[in-house]
This record gives sequence, structure tokens and C-alpha cells, in this order.
Amino acid sequence: MDYPIQKKIILIAISVFNIAISPVYGYNDFKFSVEQPELTVGLKETQLLNQKKYTALSNIAMQIQSKGAKDLTEFTRVSLNEMSSSYREESIRARHERLPGEKKRQKLYRWSYSTLEYAHYLQKISDSIDDETQIILNVGNTGELLFIINGLPLIVNGPLINRPDILEKSIINTFCSFKNCDLEYPLVQREPIKKSINIKAEWRMDEKNKPEYVTNDGLHFIFSNIKNRSHKQELCLNIIKELRLIVYALKEASDKGIFVDWNSINIELDAKDSNSRLVINDFGDALTLNLIELSKVPELTKLTLSWIKAMVEKKSYQQYLYADELFISAEHNRLIN
Repeated sequence: MDYPIQKKIILIAISVFNIAISPVYGYNDFKFSVEQPELTVGLKETQLLNQKKYTALSNIAMQIQSKGAKDLTEFTRVSLNEMSSSYREESIRARHERLPGEKKRQKLYRWSYSTLEYAHYLQKISDSIDDETQIILNVGNTGELLFIINGLPLIVNGPLINRPDILEKSIINTFCSFKNCDLEYPLVQREPIKKSINIKAEWRMDEKNKPEYVTNDGLHFIFSNIKNRSHKQELCLNIIKELRLIVYALKEASDKGIFVDWNSINIELDAKDSNSRLVINDFGDALTLNLIELSKVPELTKLTLSWIKAMVEKKSYQQYLYADELFISAEHNRLIN
């Protein structure tokens, strides 16, 4: 038999009958676009994970810079009042959130208490402002607003840093209700923030070992057989994408100065909601991420925490996962929810 024909027949047999005759190696590239994680910060004022663009609020602020001291004083009071209200409302919402476990409830309570204290602090500064108060307003290169009030710097932000539009709208609505605002002032509209995740993965199959789906950064999903291989691959890729999203979010937070306490890190997954909360430390800093697949298999995130930590710290780590049971659990949770 002609060798090229023989080789072609073997390849067809492997493809059609899923026969693992010889090793099949070669990473394939996959690309996903996901929503940027949302970071809720306790009392920190650093802008994280959210690369802001100029908005209507920052353009109104630039108009204020060219006007008199009275307009600046009023704009400052309104901004601080709305910030205070935003933190106060988030504190109340968090206090009414029901979480399983005493430790989780205590952490949430401490965050709620600290957030309420900060709301009172902002209100106190606002109430102290008068015509003699020295105020400087700066608009940063990426659109963030910074007040310097009698030498005290305050960045304009709310408790949900990835949703600044909520606070911005409330400031604009209040200030422009009694002041003429040129809302036609040239501005760059904020676009939805997306993060691109690239995955390199391959099937490894031979006669001596169980088939596994492997990534180039050390994730091994081991199966007892390769039935429904395309379905298994799809699930693996979705899980890998979400694990990579966690790594990305933690690394960004760490690089920007947020303390990641690996001993107390707490992942709160809800099978009924794709948004999951990742508590980073005891200060109340937390990430909200869209984790559709991991919410179905909450134990998987705990199993891979060592791999996640290694990736954040840019270390090599091989994580072996026996995937049959995990996928059975995911399918069961999908059917009952």
C-alpha cells in the first residue's frame, strides 16, 4: 500500500472512531473576549482594573476649571455628597446580604462598617467646605477627577470601581439641576471594557495513558475515555477561560498595590448567578467576576488555587484534574438549576 494513502487511512480512523493509536501533540490557539472584572475596594482610592476614558463628568469638570471659585465650591460639595451617598447605600446593601458561614458574615460586616465610616468622613468634609476653603480640581490623563481640599487629596470614585457611570450620573444630575452644564462639550464616550484571553491547549492521547486535555501553562484535565471529545473540549476551554480570568484579576490587583492574602482568600460562587465574588483579603477588597462554569463546580476553584497562585506569581506549576467527576457534577448542577 502506498505510504501517503496508508497514513491518510490512519488519520481518518483516529478522527472517526476516536482511536488513540499514537501520541497526538500540538497546541491549538483559542481566543476569548470577556468582561473586565469588577473590583470593590474597602477604603482605598486607587483606580484599579478600570482604564477610564474621558466621560461627561470629566468634561464638565474641565468646564468648571475655567469658571469661578463659587462654581468650583458647589461642584466639590455635590461630588462629595454623591460619593458619600454611594458608599452609604453600598454599606447598607452589603449589610443585608445573606452569606453562609460566620466567618464570611463577619468579613462582610467589617467591610460594611468601614464603608459606612468612609461615607460619614466624606460627608464631614463636604459640610466643612465654605467660601474660604482652598480647592484645586485636577482632571487626569485618563479622565479621573482629583480634588485637593485644603491640601487633602480626594479622588472621585464610588465603591464599585468598574461602574463609575452610576456615581458620575448622580453627580451630573444633581449639579446640572441648578447649574447650566454644556453637555455638548466634546467628549469621548466610554466603551464596554473587554479583556482578551488567549489559550493554548491540546489533546494528549496514547496507548499507555488516559487521554488528557492540556494547556501550555500546566492545566491537565484527565479523562477515562474520549467519548464526546468535542463537548469535553468545549467545557475545558470555558473552565480554563474562567480560571485565567481569576488569575488576570488577581495579578492586576496585586500589581496595583492591593494586598492578596492567600491564607484568607475566599471565593463565593452561586450556581444561580454567573457573577461570583472573590474576597481578596480581610480589608474587604473583593472582585466580582463572570464565572458561569465554575459556579456549577465550586470545588474546582479550590482545587486549582495553588495553580492560580503560581500563575499570579509567574511560577511554573502542573495541576492535574480528574475531570470525569467534575463534569458529572457540572452537568448535574446544570440540570437542577
